[in-house]
Amino acid sequence: MESTLGLQLAGVSYCTYLDQFVGLTYGKSGTTGFKVALSSDGVAWTILDTPLVPGGTKWSDSPSHPPNNGVTPHGYSQYQTIVGPDGTRNWSDSFFIYYVYIRPGQNFTQRFLLRSKVTMKIDGSPVSGPKVSTDLVRYYSSSARKHWVTSELAIPTQGAWDFHDETALGRVFTSEASGLVQLNDCLNGAGSYVVSSGQDCAAGVTRLRTIGWVYSPHLSQPANTRVIYRCYASAMDSHFVSVDVTCEGARNEGLLGYALAAIDCDDHNACTTDGGDGVSCTHSALTGTDCDDSNLCTTDDVCQGGSCAGMAKDCDDNDPCTVDSCEPSTGACAHPVASSGTPCDDGAPCTEDDQCQGSALSCTGTVKSCSDDDSCTADTCDPASGSCQHIGERAGTVCSDDDPCTSGDVCNGTALSCAGAALSCDDGDSCTADSCDMATGECASVALADGAACEDGIPCTQGDHCSAGVCVSGEAVPGCGADAGSVDASSTPTPAPDGGAAPAIDTGCGCGMSGSPAMGLGLIAFCGLFLRRRK
Repeated sequence: MESTLGLQLAGVSYCTYLDQFVGLTYGKSGTTGFKVALSSDGVAWTILDTPLVPGGTKWSDSPSHPPNNGVTPHGYSQYQTIVGPDGTRNWSDSFFIYYVYIRPGQNFTQRFLLRSKVTMKIDGSPVSGPKVSTDLVRYYSSSARKHWVTSELAIPTQGAWDFHDETALGRVFTSEASGLVQLNDCLNGAGSYVVSSGQDCAAGVTRLRTIGWVYSPHLSQPANTRVIYRCYASAMDSHFVSVDVTCEGARNEGLLGYALAAIDCDDHNACTTDGGDGVSCTHSALTGTDCDDSNLCTTDDVCQGGSCAGMAKDCDDNDPCTVDSCEPSTGACAHPVASSGTPCDDGAPCTEDDQCQGSALSCTGTVKSCSDDDSCTADTCDPASGSCQHIGERAGTVCSDDDPCTSGDVCNGTALSCAGAALSCDDGDSCTADSCDMATGECASVALADGAACEDGIPCTQGDHCSAGVCVSGEAVPGCGADAGSVDASSTPTPAPDGGAAPAIDTGCGCGMSGSPAMGLGLIAFCGLFLRRRK
């Protein structure tokens, strides 16, 4: 590459793909062909080595150059300009160049306006050798019954003007390099266009121009090339070029070389290695190669199996109550506030049902319940894991067994269960059925039916029964009290000390006496009379 300041350029345009100004050189001493010049500021320019159009465009070839006497000796191209596909001066990866062309041996009045399409591509690494190629096209005139193979438009100097493109044979380089051979566009005396290889045409044949350069026929066929042969159709007295070794039924006059494949194998995928044999293309997938997925919301783009992908840009603002996103057009992060009630995560393992709440829309959850409904365990939530833990209480710890009909509930020492003593509801009345209400824990007493057995509390009765809720004594128990109604003669009353009252004497029938013996005898007699009457 050559760098220069203040270079005279033509057709300056702007390439959005390269983010550069692009121009075409002309009029510079030693410059051959239209060369592309690039600049980021429009002042300092870098000229690419290889011309876009093969052949001479030096000022010394101009018809206006005094020694040429108004006629170009080798052909002359000038007055070039760049136009984008949409007719503007802005373009991406392709553009058209328009320029004036004068055939060798002709003057300015015999000029033509030509157009060529140019496609630019930036490779990941520099390419050695020529970097520009142009189409090698075979034309045919049905009126003249002639072929014409060239890299320019088929523009005759006289005779037939109906040449039309018949087939694309491949592509030729626009500059020479080691391992390449030059192709020349020649015209013989019979009016046939002949392609020759080498520096010049055969003796007695007029050289019209340089077609371009192809790989030498003395090399092994390089990859992504097509074999081209020079052929002769005697019936038409026409020379032409073919990729068919049989020359399509005509005579094969020899191998010219190897042209680049005419088909474009560029799949515009930075994650494939493109190749081809001139008929079909191959695309080998790359992995691990840096690339650009053209997504501003991804980073660290890399090829994975032939596709370019990057990691999503991290726009997390650590606020669970904002909706974080990346704007694809700018790559900027946005954080609009979420609506109230939006589920979120407050980062606390011991809360649940977290939601964005309040005027500030903070993330809040309810405390997680770890109750196991066992009052003899201490229930807690582990703040690290959010798991519930249930630790047993010590035996004797006051608790509640949720039974209102027990009291004094405490945790026992083995199964760590809660238990209490049954609540006493006995009202002391044997003619009532006493119970505890399991719903309220209150005591209730219900009267037993008449005739129900009861206990009057008197030892010497039997057949006690309830009547109207009262326990009625039954009959006296026979023989209750030993030797009832008799007095032991040997039992002498003990005098009362100090003249006091005498001790009571047990009569065996629940009667007792005290005081003087005479009174005691009277009572015994009365008791005996009572017993006899009952008998």
